[in-house]
Amino acid sequence: MAAEMIANSTHSLRHMKQNIVRVMGGQREDDEKSETLFNDAFDGPDHKEGVEAFLNKRKPEFGKG
Repeated sequence: MAAEMIANSTHSLRHMKQNIVRVMGGQREDDEKSETLFNDAFDGPDHKEGVEAFLNKRKPEFGKG
């Protein structure tokens, strides 16, 4: 499972970790911070690379764009 996670976007992994920490700390409902983390996922180059890779039927190369 760790190898699969490492192959993903570091941006996504960072946000996933932040959300896990928030849930473990008792966060149960979406709030402004969780909405910001979700929306930020669509603003970076990793999202663009992921979409382009999917459309071109290739593996994404995160961190290169």
